[in-house]
Amino acid sequence: CFGGDTLTLTDVAVYNGCIDGEALQQTYGGGANVVTAADTVLKPLHAVIEQSTQIMLERLTQLIDAARGERNDLVLVLCGGGARMVSPDFKCAGISKVIVPKFAEVANAIGAASAQISAHLDVIHKFEGLDRDQEIEKLKAQTIEKAERNGAKKGSVHIATLEEIPIAYIPGDIKRVLIKAVGDVDPVIMRQNAQKWNANVKDLDTAAAAAANSFNIQANIDEKEQQQ
Repeated sequence: CFGGDTLTLTDVAVYNGCIDGEALQQTYGGGANVVTAADTVLKPLHAVIEQSTQIMLERLTQLIDAARGERNDLVLVLCGGGARMVSPDFKCAGISKVIVPKFAEVANAIGAASAQISAHLDVIHKFEGLDRDQEIEKLKAQTIEKAERNGAKKGSVHIATLEEIPIAYIPGDIKRVLIKAVGDVDPVIMRQNAQKWNANVKDLDTAAAAAANSFNIQANIDEKEQQQ
């Protein structure tokens, strides 16, 4: 965020010229030019801003070095909210070019919106005297059904992970079973779930209001009895 009493990396980026001041002004509104305001307000904090910038770029460089390994002449594509914190002329060993795509700041939101729907099952199950394969298939089916209820498209769900952990010192072939299923998003189910959630919230609000009203009535009765 920009402005306020707390110095943020957004303030630092504006001061360093990494963020377009006019675009920021349109986003946050206000009549004053944010670039002029940033220069006036932040100039006394030049030493702090310089140190903050150095720490940020050092950490970014460490991450890049860890990711690139021995490779050189790579193109660095910056996305997400922090993309605008880094200047396009950023220099780093092994990086020949830095690209910040259009709308890079909302890349995380797009990634979250296009992510798959998942479901988890974590149960203690007794296998003694039972067909293990059949029991596992039942648990898998439960997990897939749960993912579909969560909003996954039917037919797209598959088992991502399956883990069986023996329970020590307990007889009867008892194990802890952990299963994760994932599938593509079904917009219709997601919309229905959202409507149900909104309805539940309204019901909770109504119940809370009724409870509060009942409490106030009882408090008034108690107060009158005390006065008598």
